[in-house]
Parts: sequence; structure tokens; C-alpha cells
Amino acid sequence: MGQWEIPRPATGVRHLLAVAEEEGVHRATCLSGTRLTPDAVNDPTSEIAVWQELTVARNLARALPDTTGIGVRLGRRIHVSAYGPAALAMLASATLRDGFDMARRFSGLLMVVSRTALTRTQGRTAIALDGGLLPPEAHRMLVERDIVAIIMAISEMTGRGDWPGHVELAFPPDGSEGLWTETVPCTPRLGAPQSRLVMSDEWLDTPLPQADPHSLWLALNDCVDMVERRRARITITDQVRDRLRSSTDHIPSIDQVAGSLLTTVRTLRRRLDAEGTSFRALADDVRHTIAIDLLTTHRLTVQQIATRLGYADASAFSHAFKRWTGVPPSEYQPGS
Repeated sequence: MGQWEIPRPATGVRHLLAVAEEEGVHRATCLSGTRLTPDAVNDPTSEIAVWQELTVARNLARALPDTTGIGVRLGRRIHVSAYGPAALAMLASATLRDGFDMARRFSGLLMVVSRTALTRTQGRTAIALDGGLLPPEAHRMLVERDIVAIIMAISEMTGRGDWPGHVELAFPPDGSEGLWTETVPCTPRLGAPQSRLVMSDEWLDTPLPQADPHSLWLALNDCVDMVERRRARITITDQVRDRLRSSTDHIPSIDQVAGSLLTTVRTLRRRLDAEGTSFRALADDVRHTIAIDLLTTHRLTVQQIATRLGYADASAFSHAFKRWTGVPPSEYQPGS
């Protein structure tokens, strides 16, 4: 089970909704297709799936005429204290490098959604961020958010206002360079082969001011317990639903989902049956949710939605939609 499947607090969604409010985008637009309510998002005990946060980010990006600088604004809202026991483990680590290693070990407890990889060459370490699995509309916004959030964590872990490193972004200039300079102690180098943070090994291996091995031990135990508790609450139904919802351009087949779960189709069917559901029922439920989202929020044609959801033609999709809602797509009204 990957870190993406571990339920996480709704903190990232709250920040997305706060920026949406600043931009005049209604929260209902952002929450469309997520099954999240404003009350659930504001509940500090609520836990959400990564696909739900990515859907909110995608909805926000689609609702804005221009997302320039939004990722930077989101990232500077995220302080290391938001990471709970993982925050204490990061702060109490012996060095910044140790803190990064710990953060990658428990990445499911953080808010970074980009995949990260560390490389070391010629006295420097690079943290590369891969946003290939992120919604295309929100790709740059989320990668920039994650990079700024990491820099914010570095500043708070080290207690330093300067930052002896640089940022490279695999994006073209968009006019947000001034906002970067106001927010973090560096100006990114744009048009790079990949998005990454580059720092000297000497600086990464300097002792942190709040290093404490006893606090670190306690925090690591809390992190392990939290991850195990969250994993224990994830059913095979949850995992299948997340995979069905995480695809941005099609509904995966049962063979594809079984393969991603490292199991056989037969075993997957048996485990779903034991939980009182089936792959067909889950796929149907996900299609229903996505169909309403696409129909009401994105104004796609019936044929475009049918293609997106894997139906042979518009007629087959219309028949299924009427079975779900009681009315054909052409007559559906939000809230009906």
C-alpha cells in the first residue's frame, strides 16, 4: 500500500478553499465530485483520500481564469506545525538531511502530493518533484505549492531566513517571479528539465538547532502508530474506489485495478464480495459521481462524457444516467 492511499487530514483542502474564497470561487464548485462537505473539511478529526484533495485542486484550477502564483500562495500557508507528530520528528532530527529522510519515510502524514526523489552529485543534494500523476490542470499549481511548502519547512527547521540553495522549475515564465521572491529566499530558475530543490551537502549535514534524540524517538513511535492506525481503516473497497477515481482520463478495468493492487481479479472479486460490494457496483458509483461533475461543472456534451466514462455511445450513457437519477442527462438539474 502506497503513501498516497493513507488517509490524511483535510488541511490541504482547507487551504485550497481559502484561496478559492479569496479568488471569488464558490466552495461548492471546488468540492464538486469529492463527496466532501464544508463541515467535514473544517472538522480537525476528518480524514480524506488523496484523490479528493486532487479533485478540489483540479476544480479550483478549472474555475480560475489564471492560476499564476496560486501554488506559491498555497505553499506559504503551510507551516511545519501542520504535520502533527511528523513535525516534531522533523524538528528533532539531528540534521536537515535526517529530517528529509524522515519526512520521505512518513510522506503520507505530510501534505506534499508530488512524488519526490533525492540524488547526490558533487557535494550537492537535489530533491526532485514529479507531478506526473497530478491533474494536468493543477499540475504546476500543486508542484509549486509543494516546493514552497518544503522551503517553508526548511526555514522553520533551521531557524534561518536565508537559504543556500536554488530552485529549478520545469515550467515557462508566467510572471510570478516577484511573488516567489516575496515568499521564499530565492528566485526560481524556469524552463529546467525537472522541478527540484538543490542544496549543498555541507548545509544539509549541519546539526539542527532543536535536535533531540529522545523527542525524535517519541515522535517516530507516534508516526508509526498513526500510519498503522490509518492503514488499518483502509478497506479493499476504499482502495478500489480510490483507483477508479484517481484516473483523469478513463475508468480503469478490473484487470488494471487488480494489477495495481498486486492481486488477481479472482481474489479482488472475492475480497470485495466479503465486504458486501462488487467491482461493477463501485465502478457504477464512480461513473455516477464523475458524470454529474462533468455535466454540471464542466459543461461537456453527453457524447464527450460517454467517451470519458467508457460507454460505447451516448445512448448507453444516457440509459445509465437515467437509471442513476431518474432523468436523462439533458434534463438533469444540480440538486435534483
